Amino acid sequence: MRSGDDHPVAHILLRFQLRHEDGVWIGDCVDLDVSSFGSDIDEAFANALDAAIALLNTLEALDDRERFFIEHGVALIAGAPTNDKTVEIPSRTGEDGYFRTGPVGLLAGVG
Repeated sequence: MRSGDDHPVAHILLRFQLRHEDGVWIGDCVDLDVSSFGSDIDEAFANALDAAIALLNTLEALDDRERFFIEHGVALIAGAPTNDKTVEIPSRTGEDGYFRTGPVGLLAGVG
């Protein structure tokens, strides 16, 4: 959702659940209901983040982001994120997995 000198006008926080299953790592974006996988936890996270950004770009192109955010309870936060850091939290469910959360900047069509 960032390109060149464009600066985000708002952002959202996305949560990702990462778990090891059948020899691969699965990355689920809990907030947007998209998933991907990878050979390790970082690849699964990167691929799930790419899938989430692709969905956000598609929603923007279809002028459908506001409806989707309302239906999925995604909170829009005014202004650019204060940092791009993600936070990793070990799962407490007894599963072999983690949660990561971090900001994604949104450029236009906010509202």
